[in-house]
Amino acid sequence: MHVVDPDGRRLALDVLGAGDLVGGPAGWVAEASVRPMVQTWLALAGPVEVRDGLARRAHRSSALACCLAWDRVTERVAGRLDDLAERFGRPVVGGRGLSLALTQDDLADLAGSTRESVNRALAELARLGRVRATRGTYVVAAPGFALDAEHRRSDHSSPWRIASEHEVQ
Repeated sequence: MHVVDPDGRRLALDVLGAGDLVGGPAGWVAEASVRPMVQTWLALAGPVEVRDGLARRAHRSSALACCLAWDRVTERVAGRLDDLAERFGRPVVGGRGLSLALTQDDLADLAGSTRESVNRALAELARLGRVRATRGTYVVAAPGFALDAEHRRSDHSSPWRIASEHEVQ
């Protein structure tokens, strides 16, 4: 789900998954555009699903705003990859495998940055052992842990992980 400003700048607000709300109550004007990344289907949402979906969207949007305001690009990229790995990844050796077809441009849109900055951030995350990338697929180590024992631990605490924890409460 993304927005584009009049100058053509893009910001991906979220990657939606099973049970996430697309749109809003009847009569609302869409706040963002949605494009599928995988085969997708839509189901009609009832009043409770709309209410809960809007609450989840507001919570995740506030986490994104905090991340954009306070975090460096490397932290933003790590946070978005942590979130995607948690929600869509599969357990693999060393972390969670994320096989969504994400380009560096997609990650830039998700992190509110440029492809060039995301490229540098991914190189730094790879150096720290937090992410291993191969042509659009990523293995993401759990926050605080490196993929390889030789890499140092990081005390990074992603706002996306915090948002997920609060959603459960």
